[in-house]
Amino acid sequence: QRAVGRVLPRRTEVNVDTRFTYTLWPTSDARDSGFDRLRLALPDGGDAQELALRIGGEDIAPSSVEMLGDSLLVIELPERIRQDSLELEFTTRLTENATVFAAELGDSERPDIWQTVEEAERQANTVFLPGLVGSDELIADLSINPPSFTPNGDGINDEVAIRFAVLKLTQANPRIDIFDLSGNRIAQLGTAATTGFSQYTWDGRDDAGQRVAPGLYLCKIDLGAASGRDEALRTIAVAY
Repeated sequence: QRAVGRVLPRRTEVNVDTRFTYTLWPTSDARDSGFDRLRLALPDGGDAQELALRIGGEDIAPSSVEMLGDSLLVIELPERIRQDSLELEFTTRLTENATVFAAELGDSERPDIWQTVEEAERQANTVFLPGLVGSDELIADLSINPPSFTPNGDGINDEVAIRFAVLKLTQANPRIDIFDLSGNRIAQLGTAATTGFSQYTWDGRDDAGQRVAPGLYLCKIDLGAASGRDEALRTIAVAY
């Protein structure tokens, strides 16, 4: 008939692994068939790690866990739930203030029908990041791995991964460009819209598909935001 839910903790730090517990309480009567599926919206690019499930206070192993797209966690339960409470524990990182964890209940016999879990109280499924208030930093956890790579086609160390977290913005359009030390742009890696965590790779080739000469190159990230510190610059070494 009805289910209400709550996520805890309600406050955490920016881009730090945090252990969350999402608890829901269903209300049903003898006519209800219950539910055996649960799906939970995670922050874009987030990853639910070390998943734990409890039903009626007892640890239960889910039948299956699947991530659809970048942000929808779908859990198949080993039994139907009617009135027992359900707790889902997971670890993830948040990069946007007022992140909402929205849950829905489903029935494996009616896979296209989902019932929304209501908030147990106002903003019960919302997590806040006080550290973002007043900060103009929009790029965090920027890593270039490895900082020196050898794109010679031997299958070893042929690419460099550029990974970073986008803070505060509901949608960004990162532009990742590679420049030589003279300031000439030699490659553009992407301008796709994104939120949360982003990763790009460079194979050491320019926009014409030719391998670049060995040496130092500059990687520039530009989120294209109207305000805030939306640019970052790092060096990448190419060797053969």
